Amino acid sequence: MSTATLDRPITSERTTSARQAASESQIVTNHPTAKVRRTYTLDRNVAEYLDATDNASNTANSLLLEGMREKQRLEAFARLIEELEEISGPPDPALVEEARKLYR
Repeated sequence: MSTATLDRPITSERTTSARQAASESQIVTNHPTAKVRRTYTLDRNVAEYLDATDNASNTANSLLLEGMREKQRLEAFARLIEELEEISGPPDPALVEEARKLYR
């Protein structure tokens, strides 16, 4: 910051623009697509895969979002199963085994 800026008295205009900038930065920060720079250690094969793409950051972000959504779906499904078990009791073990065989 320059000395001239420090020596200037705080005016209504400067205060308003500072509030507006803070408000705008909050909007951007809270936006679901706001970007944050982080550093992570990756397995070599993952790093090589990302390096081979046109845009490693977007690829990593897309893959992580996909994984996050899948985890959320599985958690919701587990909650549904728990609710159904509370209502109807546990499933018949023979039916569970039959279903497992169908999905293998």
